[in-house]
Amino acid sequence: MRRLTKLAGNGVVAKELLPLPVPEVTEEERDWMSRQSDAHHKSGVSDQALNLAAGSRAWLWLLVVCLNFLYSSRGKMKSRATVCGPPSLAQVASLDGLEALVFDFVCQEGTIPSQDWREFLAMRNTNFNGGEVTVARKLEWRLLEPTLPPRDSIGVVAAADLAEGGVAEYLNNPDWLLKPRSEWPVRPGQARVQVVQDGWEEVAAGLVESKNDFLDNTLHEAWIPYLAFGRPVDGSVIGLQAELRKDAVLPGADKAYWQAYLDNYDGVQTVKQDQLGELEGSLSEWQKAVREAYQIWGLPRKEKKTVVRSLTADTLGGGQVDGVAGLIRPRLAKVLQYLGYVLHMLNEGMVSKNGLQIGLGGLVYFAQFRRPVMSSFRFVWKHLRHISSGPKAKLPVAVQDELLLSICLLPLCCIDIRAPVSLLVTISDASESGGAVCGSTRLSEMGIKAARAPPETQRGEDEKTVASNRDSLLVVGLFDGICGLGRALEVLRVPLCAYISCEIDAKAVRVVKSRFPQVRELGDIGKVTRTKIQDFAVEFPRVSLVLIAGVAPCQGVSGLNASGLGLDDPRSALHGHIGKIKKTWAVVRLLDENVASRSNEDLGTYSEDAGFVPLIICAGGISRCRRPRFYWVDWSIQSGPGVRIPEGEMYHKVFLEAQLAPVNRWAASGWFPAGGESHRFHTFSRAIPQDKPTFKPAGISKCSAKDV
Repeated sequence: MRRLTKLAGNGVVAKELLPLPVPEVTEEERDWMSRQSDAHHKSGVSDQALNLAAGSRAWLWLLVVCLNFLYSSRGKMKSRATVCGPPSLAQVASLDGLEALVFDFVCQEGTIPSQDWREFLAMRNTNFNGGEVTVARKLEWRLLEPTLPPRDSIGVVAAADLAEGGVAEYLNNPDWLLKPRSEWPVRPGQARVQVVQDGWEEVAAGLVESKNDFLDNTLHEAWIPYLAFGRPVDGSVIGLQAELRKDAVLPGADKAYWQAYLDNYDGVQTVKQDQLGELEGSLSEWQKAVREAYQIWGLPRKEKKTVVRSLTADTLGGGQVDGVAGLIRPRLAKVLQYLGYVLHMLNEGMVSKNGLQIGLGGLVYFAQFRRPVMSSFRFVWKHLRHISSGPKAKLPVAVQDELLLSICLLPLCCIDIRAPVSLLVTISDASESGGAVCGSTRLSEMGIKAARAPPETQRGEDEKTVASNRDSLLVVGLFDGICGLGRALEVLRVPLCAYISCEIDAKAVRVVKSRFPQVRELGDIGKVTRTKIQDFAVEFPRVSLVLIAGVAPCQGVSGLNASGLGLDDPRSALHGHIGKIKKTWAVVRLLDENVASRSNEDLGTYSEDAGFVPLIICAGGISRCRRPRFYWVDWSIQSGPGVRIPEGEMYHKVFLEAQLAPVNRWAASGWFPAGGESHRFHTFSRAIPQDKPTFKPAGISKCSAKDV
């Protein structure tokens, strides 16, 4: 390439990378290629190498011309779209890189399929937003039966044996997932049955006959009421004893299980060059563990589908990974198929809107492997907006140009997994009417602070601190106030998946939004429905632990309130909503705090609701202030240094011991507690000015006349 791009000209080297010099073949080069061709023929070498070289050279010419065309604003710039001088070092490097990409692309073995493009379109359609969807074929029993595995090839695993906590509860109680009856639609949606009308009863009979291999062994009985055929079935076809009904239990349902189908898994590993020979063809540790699990659970394994470590692989997303070249490309078969269809469209010159969307969808999919290629599409979007669905319409010249342009850029549609990371951070946005892009110039003050922070506080540096959907904690703060729980977790650097807050005080909510803008607000706990909880289950399906914590209003049960109504106080009744929140989709832990100055009757009621007795903990052991509180905690807390927990009947009392800082460390000079160094202050409570004492105020009996 270095030799081929030294073009004749004025001898001035270009200062800019673009436009690139267009490769040309001089008389001397033609002579050289001719001599090379004669040498190959004399040595008995086939023309394949020469054909590859010629094909690469032709496609490289197209690629450079198209890049220059885009650089010149599609030929509208006043400056030239080509250069005539010798290439600069940067241009030589770029041309070498383009040549390598083109050669790798052309060297792939394959041909454009010869097929009926009407059938190709008949099997495809577009969804509501223009994306391509494959149209399902109408099935018959003769096509369906061979796809069902024989009995000895079925692996059966009880899903409940693999699940725990809330997930297991939902598997065994699917009715929990139902919306309230009042929210049901008048007519529930129904899936389309893709079976030919005349063959439906044969399919139904075949499925029922196969039920002993599938339904009896894969379904938990709780799901049986929700099973039904999508079309009416004659009872004489399937037999009354085998009929699937919503109001009857499937025979043998007491032996039903869920069947776990493990989907494909893509694993990519970066290794050193000298490790390739040792690792290729071997199993990863994850694969070994999976195969051991298969043996434990008695799951059969198809040898034809067995995979091992390989330098090349197909991904679930439709890409081909080439570990040798370090590239990820779209599958060649798909590239050739859509290349053939787009060329067919161009040859016809007429296409329907649906047909154009399907062809364009394939090209856009390829461009996703190198997103700047998307810039080749412009007029086609306007054309799609202005044409209607229906008969074929003529393709405008501008749209034809863009389709050809995108085909010429296909060698660029790959991901270089060895490309260095750019220090330039960009952000872009676009719409049908315009777009913009911004690039970074330097770190902001916040960025500098984050860069200098300890590694454990930098998200992504340490796997233990990454707030992932699978490993992190989801917190629900009930009666949350100013989010004290959230602040405590922040101090402890606990990674959170999300924090959900229930609070109705507008001032407290404003404080939380200012300090913790990422907190999800649920508002009034009394208005939190099961549907809302299910929404969070959908958003965070793999959360492993949910912490529900809160302090329900205590005015009604507090000993400070001599006129309190106890559990009859409407505010005390809010405590009952905690049980509603506890029914979630994951393992749940409860932290429920409330005042210690309450009657034994109220204490017993709270413990009965929780299902266990509380701990009573006073902060006076580790601070200068007493604050005895009941804590209903449903996980084990052990005694240890500075912590003693003797068991009690109605509660377990926790004794905390710690060496406190001397008074002169925090008190103003000359000030000292009246009770001495070991004195503990009473529980702090909000001071409310009163013209006269309230009804039986706490502590007034211990005050002198002077105090009052």
